[in-house]
Amino acid sequence: MESDSHKFLRKILSITTLLGAVMLFSCVNNPDDVRAVKQDRQLPVEWADDIEIIYSEAGKMKVLMRAPRMEKYVDERENYTLLPKGINAVFFDADDQENSSIKAGYAIEYPDKKLVEARYNVQVINENGDTLNTEYLTWDRNRQLIFTQSSVRIVTHENEVIYGENGMEADERFTRWRIKQVKESSLLIKEEED
Repeated sequence: MESDSHKFLRKILSITTLLGAVMLFSCVNNPDDVRAVKQDRQLPVEWADDIEIIYSEAGKMKVLMRAPRMEKYVDERENYTLLPKGINAVFFDADDQENSSIKAGYAIEYPDKKLVEARYNVQVINENGDTLNTEYLTWDRNRQLIFTQSSVRIVTHENEVIYGENGMEADERFTRWRIKQVKESSLLIKEEED
């Protein structure tokens, strides 16, 4: 004869087994939903921290780029390299002398198009000491141009401060530039220290 406690345990075990089977066979994933989640969470194919990349041409260093984080993505539409924690790039002339630099809080490179987009506290300094500040800048390596549609602030080596609206365009070394709409311009006078 079976005791009441054994009957009770047998019922609990039967109910638990039945519920487990129902839960196991009731979960079906729609393949389209799985693909959508997978696309939303694309992972980089390569990544590295504290990188240093040297771009050279004919054995001469052209650019030295440093970044705290680099992530490369391969997509059926487009390949790109993300630099989510910013960049610091230095450009060199034919005599291996530093002639300009760019810093940004974030950058993304599209190698197939030879485009680089820099964002957040972008600063470009040319060989003369002229400084460009903006929040967004595109570098077109094919056309050897940098440009933006955002507002800009340029401080020349002669201490002239120029504010521009609707962007600017310059050669990639930032030696020849044109502001599309000058908003304000002033000359800063530095006092001589004794």
